[in-house]
Amino acid sequence: MRDLGTAGEKYFGMLCAAAGMAANKSETDIHGWDLFVEIDESTNAFDQMSMHEGVIETKVQVKSTDGDKRSVDVELSNLKKMATSSLPCFYVLLEFDGGEVPARGYLRHFDNQLIQKTLRRVSDEHAKDPKVRLNKKKMRLNFDDPISPLSASVIKKMMMSHIGPSHLDYLEQKRKHLKSVGFEDGSHQIKFSIIGDDKLHQLIDISLGKKDSIEIAEVHGSSLRFGVLSERNELTSDTAILTMPNVTPSDKGVLSFRDKSNGRTLKFPVDVYSSPFDSWIPKHLRKIRMDGRLFEFHVLNYGKSFNISINIHLLEHFEVEESFRMFKLTHMLSKPQNVDLTFEFQNISSTAYLNSGEGFPDQSNAIEAFEKIIKIKHYFEIDTPLHFSAPDIDSTRTKLNQLIHVVEGAPEIFTLNFSSVDEINSETELECFHVLSFQIGRYVFLELVLFIGKAIKAQDDQYNITPTAKQSFYKTMLNAGNVDKKILQEEITNIVDSYESSRAVINFVPAFFANARS
Repeated sequence: MRDLGTAGEKYFGMLCAAAGMAANKSETDIHGWDLFVEIDESTNAFDQMSMHEGVIETKVQVKSTDGDKRSVDVELSNLKKMATSSLPCFYVLLEFDGGEVPARGYLRHFDNQLIQKTLRRVSDEHAKDPKVRLNKKKMRLNFDDPISPLSASVIKKMMMSHIGPSHLDYLEQKRKHLKSVGFEDGSHQIKFSIIGDDKLHQLIDISLGKKDSIEIAEVHGSSLRFGVLSERNELTSDTAILTMPNVTPSDKGVLSFRDKSNGRTLKFPVDVYSSPFDSWIPKHLRKIRMDGRLFEFHVLNYGKSFNISINIHLLEHFEVEESFRMFKLTHMLSKPQNVDLTFEFQNISSTAYLNSGEGFPDQSNAIEAFEKIIKIKHYFEIDTPLHFSAPDIDSTRTKLNQLIHVVEGAPEIFTLNFSSVDEINSETELECFHVLSFQIGRYVFLELVLFIGKAIKAQDDQYNITPTAKQSFYKTMLNAGNVDKKILQEEITNIVDSYESSRAVINFVPAFFANARS
């Protein structure tokens, strides 16, 4: 009786030897493969970039037949072993046609598609019968890739074409595929219950990307692979806390607000969120959330109504320029009937009109305060972000009215008072170094200024100077909790000491640092 199995293995082993591949036979065919084939692709030339690759190891199962169907039925247990091996795996079909040597040969690479097909079948069989014996189940393998001509060099070339230039990259890709295959529709399913409309509203908001959590009950969790659910005791509980920390927007776009009363427009990039629960929640609860960081905009009732909330409670997290825009938007919406909205998503634009609704409080004072802070920031040439809280703004609003004149005003708004035992000619122009310093919120602003003007005697030995010119020599901004007085004094003193002038120079810097708090 012909032993085609042995004949096929020996013939393939002979071809491997001719191609310089080492084919080692499995002692017992219980692991799904016949031959352990090693391929040495190294050359005499040494290459630093590929020296780590080493010998390529593969597993090969040889099937032999006298027929010409180009297919074989293989035990599912063996297919599973080949599918889950981390090495490159191949099936070889040799058709003898009744002769002593094969007439034709075919190669089937156990690629990602075949791995997925095999593991899906294994999953389905276990779902039907948890005690299934896979060695009693078979799956048909078709062979469409002929080895032509049937030679050693062609077989080696075909095997290497599937493995690629780096077998280590191949192994890494296969391991990743094995870990992810079957999870295309997710890896777990959780069932739970909630009680009350409030929790339903909260659940919808969480699904729209709101950072929140709710208590849920009757939690039952299952793993999901290839569409088959497997109950997990570790995911089952009477109660649990539900959060959705990684909700991603379904779209991105631009939301524009245009004030018809003055023609001004504010544009904001927004992330758009729609709830995955829309398929089952009541229609009146469905909504679209647009997150513009500074605000949240909700589209309700299929676009027939809107509501917007301004994130003033997050004011301290925004840079001062962002906060300024937030208050301008809030002020614009104090009269919503004057505002038109334009939505721009995926190159499609649509406009909505706010015909009624309660507006926000007037924000003129806040806008004025932020305008002045931004001017001060520009004057001090600050390119780092500044952040202010609502109490910061409220506590400095009056002071800002004065400070803006300090940085913007003409030198004549200043008056310098000092005493001198020496008589000073009222026609003599003096130069005076003076340090201007003030604090807004957590920031300290400091400037070294040179004032120029004539000294007018007041009484006794007191003199006043109303400057006619000023020049800035040094400007800085520091965190109030991180002011190094010693370094500041050293830097400013060096500037003053290196200054030369034909006029008399009065230096008020030492007096400033003597009175300054550490």
